[in-house]
Amino acid sequence: MPELNDRLITLLDLLNDATPNVDVIQQAGNALMEAAREATDDERTAVVQALGPAMGDAHPLVGSILAIYAGAMVEFGAAVGETGPAIVNLLTQQINGAIDYIEAANAKDIEPDETQTMQALAGDYGEAVLRWQAFNNYGRSALTMMQNSPETRATA
Repeated sequence: MPELNDRLITLLDLLNDATPNVDVIQQAGNALMEAAREATDDERTAVVQALGPAMGDAHPLVGSILAIYAGAMVEFGAAVGETGPAIVNLLTQQINGAIDYIEAANAKDIEPDETQTMQALAGDYGEAVLRWQAFNNYGRSALTMMQNSPETRATA
């Protein structure tokens, strides 16, 4: 557990940066996942529960990356706990942002999936663009949480 805890602390410390570096956070998350392979289910569950609150406070893209790690921990055997409903709630926020993004793209008669669209809309619709980008990760994690927890399914 010490290695897993150290990796978790490193990852959570990176979230305190004013401008989080997604690549560095992914590297720290990958190290966390490597340590999780050797951990017990209880140790992984503790990590999932620590990631839950961090997601809500994080930048949308960073939070979505944390959601993926939480989902992977559940796939490795961790319990869902309170993190499952939190991810479902955060997914709802991403869906609302994604809808705003699609409506903005449609209003400008441009395709939402193109990089140029994200760049064109970023100035006026920055939050919606971020939520569009984060939507997929939260969706994947929410599915994992709901598959593994009747309580989480009930909150959806």
